[in-house]
Amino acid sequence: MTDRDYHTPTPFDTAQICARVDGMLRERAWSWADLAEKTGIDERTFRRWRNGQTVPQIGRLREVAAALGATYHTLTEGLERRGDALEPPASGPRSAPCSSRDPWKLATDDVFVGRETTMQALMDALLERRSANVVGDRRIGKSSILRTWEQRARAMGYTVVGVSGDMTSGRSARALVKAITGVEAPEDPDGAADALLDWISAKRRNPHPPVVLVDEFDELVPHIDGRFFRRLRGMIDGERVVLVLATCEDLSELGAAGHTSPFDSLLSTEQIGLLEREAAEALVQRCLAPGAPGAPELCALWCGRHPFYVKLLAHHLARAERDGGTREQAVDAFRWDAGLELRKLWRDHLSRDEQTALGALVRGEALPAKVGRRLRRRGVLTTEGEPFGAVLTRWLEDLADATLHRD
Repeated sequence: MTDRDYHTPTPFDTAQICARVDGMLRERAWSWADLAEKTGIDERTFRRWRNGQTVPQIGRLREVAAALGATYHTLTEGLERRGDALEPPASGPRSAPCSSRDPWKLATDDVFVGRETTMQALMDALLERRSANVVGDRRIGKSSILRTWEQRARAMGYTVVGVSGDMTSGRSARALVKAITGVEAPEDPDGAADALLDWISAKRRNPHPPVVLVDEFDELVPHIDGRFFRRLRGMIDGERVVLVLATCEDLSELGAAGHTSPFDSLLSTEQIGLLEREAAEALVQRCLAPGAPGAPELCALWCGRHPFYVKLLAHHLARAERDGGTREQAVDAFRWDAGLELRKLWRDHLSRDEQTALGALVRGEALPAKVGRRLRRRGVLTTEGEPFGAVLTRWLEDLADATLHRD
């Protein structure tokens, strides 16, 4: 799909499309607000579609379809064409889809690159009916991995449901079970577990157990009674369901004080760090406008192999080109947005010894071996032990300067 295709209004009747989406949302017990969260499309845009004020663009509907585990074709199949609709444009040479350039949108299978080792490990686990935990820092791409894996597992014939612990669905066992099953569940942990078990039994497609993906699982743990988790652990251990979690910390670190994690030692761990070199180069080519001289080198310098920061810089470069700005202005805007994200990483995800080690690194001091291994594994540092890109180096230097002046 070209960029022109992306922005072309769909030729199909908008009211019928919205009615079909409504039905698919009810099947998943989702609201339009949930759909907005999963696609990044503003709720006001959906409201204008439903009120007949605007006609959806084809690209937007592709994103809606992907979030619902469908395709544009299945979403519009059999619908009436609008009387004022133009013929859809002929396919042209493929250019970078907008979702591959947008740093704040999840990558779906049509634009997803790299992570082949992780994807193969998830495939092996699925075929062996094992559950897995995808662990990685903020903005490293865990949610895109889950979204892409959801599409692939569904294409293999599995029943797949994805929920997120940072949404309302993750605030109690009852709400979590409703988000997964689409039906009300009792308040008590055993009643909620029984309702989930009934759903699992109904959805099992021999020999395929249903697959449940839980993003932001860290946010869910404090709100769920341990009894429910113990019941869920039994379902996983008995291969009744395959669970794939995404967390910022290892499961062993997520248990309440004095207690073990609910699934520690039961799930295999897939640590997510920087992209493979070839995948990073492919992502840069997808994100940048064709023929932009020097831009790939600029991305390599500032972002290295970190997927979010590659997309963020490409986003600002595209805006500067559109608005007549310079590359220097694009890099300045990129560094500002990147600084906000790095501050959250520093504050919420780096331990004190990791912060101290990074501060020492920019002063030219050696890293403690254990801390260095941990930071390399997470993708904060490269395999050579350097910050993943100039954006992190400059941010650490600015932080050190600010701390020195404050002291």
